[in-house]
Amino acid sequence: MSDTILDSSPAGEGYFQQSRRPLASLLFALPLLAVYELGVVLQGTGAILNGADVWLRQLLGAFGVASSIALPASIVGILLAWHHTTTQPWRVRSSVLGGMAIECALLAAVLLAGVHVQRRLFDWLDVPLVVLSTAEIIAQQASHGSLREGFAHLVSFFGAGVYEETLFRLMLLPACTLALRAAKVRPRTSVVVAVCVTSALFSAAHHVGAFGEPLDPFRITFRFAAGVFFSALFLFRGFGIAAGTHALYDVFAAWS
Repeated sequence: MSDTILDSSPAGEGYFQQSRRPLASLLFALPLLAVYELGVVLQGTGAILNGADVWLRQLLGAFGVASSIALPASIVGILLAWHHTTTQPWRVRSSVLGGMAIECALLAAVLLAGVHVQRRLFDWLDVPLVVLSTAEIIAQQASHGSLREGFAHLVSFFGAGVYEETLFRLMLLPACTLALRAAKVRPRTSVVVAVCVTSALFSAAHHVGAFGEPLDPFRITFRFAAGVFFSALFLFRGFGIAAGTHALYDVFAAWS
């Protein structure tokens, strides 16, 4: 099995090294991507499209690329090209993918706990909340509906995990960092600033457009903090862990 992508042999690098590989991220994110894409097709006009998905397809459309498979194919291509540049082996132990699922679940639980901590802090500071918190909004939307609507939300959660992490972490974070480095900003400073800028954009993106949420200090600050959290996961644990944690957080928030 040593010459296959999924290697069941125990030899080689440890879990934390292998799970950071772009190839591992691709293999781990593929089921999320497949569920979202197939779910959108099955739901037809009633599908809940992720905003980042729509924006990225519009970007491709501006360059004359209108194929429905162009965007998911681009994500696959980016991760394959990234892995190629690392010169790392084209193998991932099969047990690593299971470990990544467990890690994402634990990290999503940590982020969900952060919501409750922030809520208590806002209550203690007597900060007025004119709308529900982010987790409460997700839970309310997913719990009050039919099984079909629940499936639609699950599909959208997987789409958020893949496409929002693609836009804000896989694309914008490195682009912003490189732009700052080109402007002669120090390496560490450029990363910190890029994380803050892309996290602010991530937070703001949820409040624009026809389906944008009302401005609220709780959700603005939490999503900024979540953006920093996902950025740290992307930088230190890889795209797959960031995308999986994002998707599972939305699932946990909906049914917690």
